[in-house]
Amino acid sequence: MDLPKSSDWKGLAIPLEREEKPTFLDDEARNHEIDLAQDIDINENIENIDDFIALISHELRTPLTCIRGAIGLLLSGKIGTIPQQGQRMLEIALNNTDRLVRLTNMIESNPEAQAKILTAEDLERLRLGNDLYSAVASALRNDRVNSEKHSSSLPPNQTANLETNQELALNYQPIVDLDTKKITGFEALARWYNPRLGTVSPGEFIPIAEETGLINDLGIWVLRTACKQLHQWQQQFPQNSPNQSPLNMSVNVSGIQLADPEFIFQVQAVLAEYPLLPTSLRLEITESVLMENKGATLDTLNQLKNLGIKLYIDDFGTGYSSLSRLYELPLDVLKIDQSFIQQQKWDLVYTLMLLAHSQKLGVIVEGVETQAQCDRLHSLGCTNVQGYLFSKPVDTTAATKFLIEKTVFTAT
Repeated sequence: MDLPKSSDWKGLAIPLEREEKPTFLDDEARNHEIDLAQDIDINENIENIDDFIALISHELRTPLTCIRGAIGLLLSGKIGTIPQQGQRMLEIALNNTDRLVRLTNMIESNPEAQAKILTAEDLERLRLGNDLYSAVASALRNDRVNSEKHSSSLPPNQTANLETNQELALNYQPIVDLDTKKITGFEALARWYNPRLGTVSPGEFIPIAEETGLINDLGIWVLRTACKQLHQWQQQFPQNSPNQSPLNMSVNVSGIQLADPEFIFQVQAVLAEYPLLPTSLRLEITESVLMENKGATLDTLNQLKNLGIKLYIDDFGTGYSSLSRLYELPLDVLKIDQSFIQQQKWDLVYTLMLLAHSQKLGVIVEGVETQAQCDRLHSLGCTNVQGYLFSKPVDTTAATKFLIEKTVFTAT
């Protein structure tokens, strides 16, 4: 196979995080980047891909292990107190070191990918993963600064580090009750605007987040942001009567998050920080995830259920779950996949609704785009829907406008 040229590795240059003001360290880093590209330049003497992988791993791992250990010791506080600015610079250095360690791990741990890792497509995917890491890190820092500012634990002059170029955001798609024609809640959906590529599809960056382990940090950021927004909306638009349910929020959860032992504690911490009725938080899990790691998944779902959180099975009907398995799960709502609506499989939709009702489960139908589809679903007895007929996913300002205007949708 063709091995890469040094110019290919310069194109792979990992966008390291740094302070906004350039320093002499930037020039040093730039020089070292050029030196590294020259040191690993591929020539005719390296023909074996295994030798090449070993060379790259060796060049990266030995100094990185030492650097990461030293930075960790400094941040631990065991050798003295470090000013806030110094801690910030150490965090940047540690984040950049961790990026390179992950690159080394990927090179070493996936033999099948070694033969492909040097293609243009894989280099671009790795670069996209690095971009996503920066975006998630920025979002978490902003989240932390906002939280500290809210608690007034820091003087005002120390809370001015909020980054205005955050790339990650949440959009909200309304869920509508066809009987009242009003919004009952929203589904929170992550969106990423990459300065280099523009808008990146969730179908592209969510798998990367799962592959790289970023999904836990991304997921908890989505959960905290969604719950914070829901808390604000519930304060701004309180229920008008005891019979009216408070506005709710649905958040998607990955299988990797469910497998994380810390996930339950993270959810509890979010609910403690943003006091809202746990029943107004709904977590959506895809059918395929629910069929994997059954024991661990069931245990986590039961703990979430004990917190009062509602559990949805998303994209229902697209997997191969058995009915007996479905009956074992502590679910509250089935979300029928939009593919059935687009293909007008009304008999199957009705059958799935009967199945849900037999288990005392609610139903939400996704992907409603036309008035005809809406009318047909309503005639089948479906009352809760979402889709472009009512609204595409919108930003916080547009979603709030829906609530201020008490939007009544025209669907019959």
